[in-house]
Amino acid sequence: MKNANSLINRIALFDYIRALATIFLIITHIIMMDIEFGNVSEEYLLVSKIISTITISCNVMFLFLSGALLLPYKEEEILSFYNKRIIKIIIPMFVYYFLYLIVNKRIIFFPPTGLKYYILNILSGNVPEAPHMWILYIIITFYIICPFLRILLKNLKYNQLFILILISFVCIIIKTLCVYLFKINFVLDNPLTLLVFLPIYGYFLMKDETKKYYNFIFSLGIISLIILFLLCISSESYLNICANSSPISISIVSSIFVLFKKYEEKFKNNIIINSISKYSFSIVLIHWLIIPNITFNFFNIHICDGYYIGGLLFTIIISLFFSFFIAFIIDNTIILLLNKIFYFIKRFLIKTEKING
Repeated sequence: MKNANSLINRIALFDYIRALATIFLIITHIIMMDIEFGNVSEEYLLVSKIISTITISCNVMFLFLSGALLLPYKEEEILSFYNKRIIKIIIPMFVYYFLYLIVNKRIIFFPPTGLKYYILNILSGNVPEAPHMWILYIIITFYIICPFLRILLKNLKYNQLFILILISFVCIIIKTLCVYLFKINFVLDNPLTLLVFLPIYGYFLMKDETKKYYNFIFSLGIISLIILFLLCISSESYLNICANSSPISISIVSSIFVLFKKYEEKFKNNIIINSISKYSFSIVLIHWLIIPNITFNFFNIHICDGYYIGGLLFTIIISLFFSFFIAFIIDNTIILLLNKIFYFIKRFLIKTEKING
């Protein structure tokens, strides 16, 4: 019973982290779009920058979460792993990208070169209609190497894993200082500093042996928040220094993970959190359409309305609700149908191969 409760708490823990990352994503894009559209007054500009810079850590949260969930070793065929996960990303990506093209009136079927152009765009990552999709390419890359990373990490002793994480973090610090402080390239820029390496941090943070470092990691996150605040005030390059695979973003997300992990027994299954978590991938895909078209244009609500707090809160609620609503409909109709077609074709090919064999 204890093991069963532990598993339930663990699943609830990841649901809460995924839901938080999804909400963070919506917040940072709401603020960034409102600033870009010139809807944020000077008095609210600094607080908007600080909030958006904190919440842009959502990208790192998603990567940490992928590592925490998928890197613990278990027996699984590589093709089975790809079949379960990569297809579940690729089909929704094409469906939602197609939706972006329709909304932006970019669909051209005749001549057929138009369709070829859009397919090549999504294969190359050049998707100006949905620029937020870049993080999905990082996740797909991680999924491709994940089965092999599992084997490598299984054979690493904890102290070796610790040294690997330490080397990576030091390299990221040096790279950040070189690029944004000294305006030079870091000669030892390597895979350890790339976004695709970050899932290993999530794996590391969830290991029981890491608990002895939790207080230090949490303190590092607090210090990083202070540095982030100071950079938002003083530096024009604050977003580049603080976002994605930066030591500040990594430290903040690490502190969030250890805080959630420390109190994981407090997290219980909640229908709202579970629903956001379940449809988080599609919410990530669709929210870029919802914010400008529904939240801003249809409801005419912006973050500076309602003394900022009220405006920000309402824009988050509306954007999240309609993103979830449309994601729910598309996932349970178009994507469900395409998944069934894919698996039907797959089963047909397998049966045909067996007959011919």
